[in-house]
Amino acid sequence: MKTVELKGKLYGQEVTVQVPVFGTCPLCKTGWVYASSDKACGCTNWLGKERGCQLTIWREYSQVQLTEEHIIDLITAGETGLIEGFIGRTGKPFAARLGFQEGQVKFEFEDRPE
Repeated sequence: MKTVELKGKLYGQEVTVQVPVFGTCPLCKTGWVYASSDKACGCTNWLGKERGCQLTIWREYSQVQLTEEHIIDLITAGETGLIEGFIGRTGKPFAARLGFQEGQVKFEFEDRPE
């Protein structure tokens, strides 16, 4: 993972921090995607609810933990490879890709043969 230097203010004081990032934000194109918590990744341009970049990538979807590789694929290619082991609402397992649709992460399913 790459590390970037971010500058800002904290309690009125100029601060510089080193932040490990996954890559450039695919939504705003100017921020960096980083692990904002154990449960999510966000953009360094986020300024609060409905302010700044609103990119959120949850670390878990339908009982599958995303790997660093999944997150990097999602932000660089716009989708992951096929991921097995998702569990649907009815308890049935399924496979899908994750991709961006209107700035949000959504499941993308393979076409079923007829």
